[in-house]
Amino acid sequence: MTIKEKTRKKILRIHGSILIVIGIALTVNATIGTYLGVGKFSFLMDNELALVGLFQAYLLMAIIGVSLWIGTTSAGIRKFHMIGALAHFPPLAANIMFWHLFSGMGMTTLSIIGTTFHCLFICIETVAGISRTNTKMNPNKTTFIQTVENEK
Repeated sequence: MTIKEKTRKKILRIHGSILIVIGIALTVNATIGTYLGVGKFSFLMDNELALVGLFQAYLLMAIIGVSLWIGTTSAGIRKFHMIGALAHFPPLAANIMFWHLFSGMGMTTLSIIGTTFHCLFICIETVAGISRTNTKMNPNKTTFIQTVENEK
């Protein structure tokens, strides 16, 4: 296994682990906020139906985290980097579209952290997914650097 392949697997495992932990933690916190009226999700106590959407969304992100872990055991893991990147677009779009709601509720700092997190993993997973896996050179092909060195 090459260093690039090991790095790809490590990225998927770290990302997957973060999604699993955060997905489950947010599900628990939203549920506690709804039924006990405490924490950042205490506003859900007045709107129990909102928990339904958050409950599904957070657990789906945890499931995507599990799929990223599963992807590290498959031969073609590049597609799992794309899944990892694409999973962040819906919550990123929601953060941007509903920024005024989050800031009105005093959650601007959490929104900044969430938006940064989503942008960071979109970039990391996209780069990992599109970078070439096979770096072996064709021995019959001369590179620019080899040409310059041969002219010296």
